[in-house]
Order: sequence, then C-alpha cells, then structure tokens
Amino acid sequence: MSIFHFKYFSIQQTNAALKVGTDAMLLGSFVQAEGKKKALDIGTGTGVLSLMQAQKNNELNITAIEIDSAACQDAQFNFSQSPFPNQIKLIEGDFLKIDFQEKFDVIYSNPPYYQNALKSENTSTNLAKHVGELSPNLLCEKVATLLAIKGQLWLIWPFDKRENFIQSAADNGLFLEQEIQLEGKPEQPVRSIFCFSKNKIEKPQKRNFAIRNSNNQYSIEYIELTEQYHDRKL
Repeated sequence: MSIFHFKYFSIQQTNAALKVGTDAMLLGSFVQAEGKKKALDIGTGTGVLSLMQAQKNNELNITAIEIDSAACQDAQFNFSQSPFPNQIKLIEGDFLKIDFQEKFDVIYSNPPYYQNALKSENTSTNLAKHVGELSPNLLCEKVATLLAIKGQLWLIWPFDKRENFIQSAADNGLFLEQEIQLEGKPEQPVRSIFCFSKNKIEKPQKRNFAIRNSNNQYSIEYIELTEQYHDRKL
C-alpha cells in the first residue's frame, strides 16, 4: 500500500523502507505529547509518528531526523500535505553527528533493532531495520544530553531484548518510568514500549496490552487506543 489514510492526514510511503505498521500505530498512540513544547523524532521514516504527535498537540514544535534520502522524500511530502506543516521541521542527516542546540521535552523513536540477522540487498531497508552505528548505548548516550530535566524518551523494542536496552539506558542516566508489554495475542509478548526519564523510580509502571484477541481480531483496547487516528473501524 503506497498511501495509508488516517482521519486527518495521509501517509505516502512509496520510497521509505519501513511502512506504516502496528508498531508505529501503538508507539505513536502511547507517546505522551500533551502539554509539551519541543519534540525530537529520531529516524522519522515516513513521518507518521510526528504527525500523530502534532495531531495531539497543536503547540508542539517537532524536529524530525532521518538519515535515508528516499524516506525523507516521503516525510517531507507528508508533512507539507498535512494540517500541521508549520509544526514539523525535517532534517536529513545522521542523528549521532547532528549538533543540536536545544533540549527536548519529549523524544521518540521506532529505531532499527535487528541484530545478527540476514540483511537485505536494499541499503534503505538495512538502515531502517538493522542495528548499525546507532546501537542502544550510543542512542541512549546522546538522548541523555538532549532530554530536558523533566523530559521523556519513548521507543519500542523487541520483548526478548528488553533487559539489555533497559540496562543501556540506565548506564547513561535514563531510567525506566513505564513499560507497556505488547502481546501479539493474549500472554504472547512480542515488543515493549518504554518510557524513560532522568528520574530514578523505584517501581516503574508496567502493564500488558493485547493487540489481538484469541480469535485473531484486533482487541477492544487496541481499537479504542487508535480510534483517534483511524478513518474507519478496524
């Protein structure tokens, strides 16, 4: 599908390697952008996460970073055609090499997380899906320098590698505040959505979230969470 339609905007995804999927829908829905002023989107791809946050908060100024030129074409088109073109600034470049001059209230990312897996012949696909130079440690190290004192980092990561990421974050002064364990079906966790902050919390909030029910239909909680974005019932 080259175009994905939401209630208030559409996503062209002809060029980007990573298409709109359940991961983006869930992460974008869970990110708490309300009341924030400055946001940073690391690896924006088609721009879907930033458009979802702009819809939540019309006072949010968003900087969206993307290293892949092809994905930038889609993101720029999607931003310009949306109701929120003045809220989002797109920068093409390597997140690790960009010298930011500001702090952010909320940072979010759907980062590449495949490790030691067979790579594609497509360079854009590898950038979008496979851990390269943007390792968890380097990601957290730089985010820690960019996050405002009361800021939050939101991202999605494979459930079976969750402990390693939580440790990398803690090593860089980012502590788990919330964890939403995503279940493909009830009691079958596949991903975790994390919220980190600079404040160490003794007992982070944890919850399970079933994407589909035992009949393989979207769960009621998934439909209710995402209904502000979908232009039709699932």
